[in-house]
Amino acid sequence: MWQHRVFNLAVFVLLLAVWFTPRSSAQLDEVWAQEFGITAFPATVSMNLKPGTPTRILIQFKNRTDTFISGRIRVFDYLVVDKEGTAQLYEPGQAKPKYAAASWVKPEVERVTLAPQDYVAVNLTVSPPAELTSCGAYAAVVFEDESAAPATATGRAGASAISARVGSLLIFRTKQKGCVEELRIVNMVAPSFLEYGPVPLSFDIVNAGEVHVLPELTLKSTGWLGAHSEKKLATRRIFPESAKSYSETIGKKWLFGPQTLSLTGSYGIAKLPLAYTTTVWVLPWRLLLGVLLLALILTLLLKRYTGTIKEREEELQEELSEERKEIDELKKKLSSKEE
Repeated sequence: MWQHRVFNLAVFVLLLAVWFTPRSSAQLDEVWAQEFGITAFPATVSMNLKPGTPTRILIQFKNRTDTFISGRIRVFDYLVVDKEGTAQLYEPGQAKPKYAAASWVKPEVERVTLAPQDYVAVNLTVSPPAELTSCGAYAAVVFEDESAAPATATGRAGASAISARVGSLLIFRTKQKGCVEELRIVNMVAPSFLEYGPVPLSFDIVNAGEVHVLPELTLKSTGWLGAHSEKKLATRRIFPESAKSYSETIGKKWLFGPQTLSLTGSYGIAKLPLAYTTTVWVLPWRLLLGVLLLALILTLLLKRYTGTIKEREEELQEELSEERKEIDELKKKLSSKEE
């Protein structure tokens, strides 16, 4: 009776384990798209400047509409204000940011008119001063549509359009010694325990230096048996006194035991090292529970089967003993009759 109850309980727990095992599900990515009548090319200009030495830059603006559009060419200082790279433009009259370079940039024209489906090229003269206070300097060259509503003062770094304004971000590094380059990995978040891979990982990289950098990062996951996965992270520019957020996953679905996550890389002119390590345990406990329960069920069934065979053997032995007794009694009776 107790074997029958244990068998039913094991089957019930096994069904629960299978039922609550995670199933794969599709994820929908929300994609937001906006269209603008004017685009700028290139969206980002990055170059090195020598103090006191002028240079020239060419920016193109294209009219993608079927009407004539007139506007002004303006230069703004900007500052990256969040971890996503949003550039805040500084309007005239506002205090200049620490890394301002708008005063260095002068367009050859102040107003342009773009014909339908045509473009215009604007030459810019960049004249850095001989004495510089920082190694990084930044400005934005903007086409401002005079017929549009007042433009917002923020935009996405590297994007080709900013509301009623569209422009290119100018990213300068000045050629001078003693430039401070310093990145820090902060806010590392990884689960301490997972049932299945891949392993998610999120972190921020803070630029505590005075110049923008593009770190080259590699994420590696190593299991306790030596198996490993490796992926190179996308190169992203990090401006001084700002941060970038990263959200990554690594490894396959089927993992077992402790997984050591190693984030390594280098950045800057001197290829300074960057490293961080953490450990995540991955254990498919529901699957293991199901396997154990299945083994228990098979053991009980085998025990029940072998027990039945043993009982039958005992019954046969008893029957054989009874028959032998009867044969012995018959022999005794026959012997007594003969006498």
